[in-house]
Amino acid sequence: MFYPFCSHESEYIQDIVDVILQKLSSSFSSNTNNLVGIDSSAEELITLYYDCGNKVCMTGICGMGGLGKTTLARVVYDKFCSHFEGSSFIANVREESEKYGLLQLQKQLLADIMEDGNIDIRDVYQGVDMIKKRLCIKKVLLVLDDVNQIDQLEKLCGEYGWFGLESWIIITTRDEHLLVQHGVHKIFKPNSLNSDVALKLLCLKALKNEQPKEGYMQLSQECVRYANGLPLALVTLGSFLAGRTMDEWQSALESFKKIPKREIFDILKVSYDELEEMWKEIFLDIACFFRGKTKDRVVEILEKCGFDARISISVLIDKSLLTIENNKLCMHGLVQEMGKEIIRQESRGEPGKRCRLWLIEDLFHVLTKDTVRQRKSYKFISVKKID
Repeated sequence: MFYPFCSHESEYIQDIVDVILQKLSSSFSSNTNNLVGIDSSAEELITLYYDCGNKVCMTGICGMGGLGKTTLARVVYDKFCSHFEGSSFIANVREESEKYGLLQLQKQLLADIMEDGNIDIRDVYQGVDMIKKRLCIKKVLLVLDDVNQIDQLEKLCGEYGWFGLESWIIITTRDEHLLVQHGVHKIFKPNSLNSDVALKLLCLKALKNEQPKEGYMQLSQECVRYANGLPLALVTLGSFLAGRTMDEWQSALESFKKIPKREIFDILKVSYDELEEMWKEIFLDIACFFRGKTKDRVVEILEKCGFDARISISVLIDKSLLTIENNKLCMHGLVQEMGKEIIRQESRGEPGKRCRLWLIEDLFHVLTKDTVRQRKSYKFISVKKID
């Protein structure tokens, strides 16, 4: 039986971690055959825990929607929960707290860890007090999945001292700033899948095989490029394309490039829906006009339009909607398409009724048909003139 390391002799920690991970590697692989690309991420997450020694470890898993944060947390939880004195996996914290309130989640947490289905709590403040008193001497494994508000963390895992030594608290979120606010120092950001792993995942879902069938290689590679390493997109596309002909694959791809698949769009849009109005405007501007453009130049343009661009861009980065690479604004292709689809939904048939235009043919239509007068305000920018 394996037990988490608790020695104070820090010079031996890394050697022991390496040995443990080697032993666990084959065990993970045998239990995650259908979860392509999960093993290396799970091992990195476990390393963060062992780096804490015998202290309480709070670990954040942060990234855009559909990246596999919940799946990763579930794999690690299922594998290690038996090595702790108590454990609880609180799924969908965002949705569950909106529906039932944090009091219900506190009850679930205590019921799971204490193995007592008759937990009675009057309010969240008593819940906080009960969690602190009952769990402070227990070594627990707690997963809080899809957290989006700081009060969720404050009421469910407020401080390190609420839990016994060697406890492991795992928090999945799209918002890195929440983790920073709560003092979570161990933050893991899963990478998108590389092209080889992505192709394997797509083929397993679509063709029930690790490699494309004869004639499907080019179409499979097109799907992989479209998904751009996002597991959600690969699984959704693969499941939809299963059993379909090559002509149907091609038709489906062309359709999704025009209108994103609903399951993908809805999950990505959650991050947009949680933005303040000004941040939504900045996000849509970047998605429609400024992806790949120099940050300083974009900030200059947006500030001249009256926006507080610097803090807005910082928030979008925190929310996993934007990254900065070589001082350029970068955005996952499907996140950009989500933003453009929000604009297209304003009017499918008449571009003149949309608030932003980025295609030459739409600009030409609006200007020649004079439909621009149907809106009070308009945004259309020739991105070729922006550095």
